[in-house]
Amino acid sequence: MSSITFRTTDFTKWGAGQGSNLTNVQVDDNFWFLYELIVALQEEGSGGDGGIASFSVVGASLFVTLTSGAVLGPYPLPVAQWNPRGAWAPTTAYAIQDVVSNGGALYLVIFPHTSGATFNANANDGAGHNFYALLLAEPSAILPAGGAALAVLAKHSATDFDTEWLTLTRNLTLFVAGQPGANELLLYYVAPEAFTLPAGLTNSRAGSTTAAAAAVSYGLFKNGVAIGSVNFAPTTFTFTAAVSFAPGDVLTIVGPTVPDAAQANIGIVLVATLP
Repeated sequence: MSSITFRTTDFTKWGAGQGSNLTNVQVDDNFWFLYELIVALQEEGSGGDGGIASFSVVGASLFVTLTSGAVLGPYPLPVAQWNPRGAWAPTTAYAIQDVVSNGGALYLVIFPHTSGATFNANANDGAGHNFYALLLAEPSAILPAGGAALAVLAKHSATDFDTEWLTLTRNLTLFVAGQPGANELLLYYVAPEAFTLPAGLTNSRAGSTTAAAAAVSYGLFKNGVAIGSVNFAPTTFTFTAAVSFAPGDVLTIVGPTVPDAAQANIGIVLVATLP
């Protein structure tokens, strides 16, 4: 059987009918014809040439591989040809696909026009045609506000992203075993980098294993000029103003003119900030 037998006639649809009731065989033949069509469609979808196995792109062409192994294509793919034009300029003719930069951002020209006197990312022709589309925006500031020059960003606590600006420091350490001699040069430090001793020598420390019996001071000098002192009994620092050192400057610490007879094993740590 190659067609369906119809009882009635309809020339706008199936054509002539036989004009009488269908026999049992004719009805079954109609069902069988439709059944075979359905099976054929199912087989084609599951394993025939109509099944798509994969897609592939070679250059600017698309290829379709069917389950039967047949390959359809090539189908040309549209390719956008951007035209870099550099920094945006006033009163300049721009065409579609031109790329311009302005204020750290990149824009694609999407409507031909002649630019105005100043850049406007929302410029249009007045009829709903925007001139530019943003491609890449200038990144926003990702560092928190504040922080001195050359300060570093450090994690402030165990909480993620809880950070603070931290000024780097340099510890200048002195240890005198036993007792110093009168006016003894205890430290001669040639600065290899810029640093500053803050007013009051904040965070600096000093001590000794045997405390001084009376007040005694150790002099601090920059290039031979007195800038302060480290005092014991009690331990204090005399340092009224911040003092900056440049590479090559010399920091010296000189023992007291009359050392304390009891004090021994003296440690001094000066905390400088960088730069």
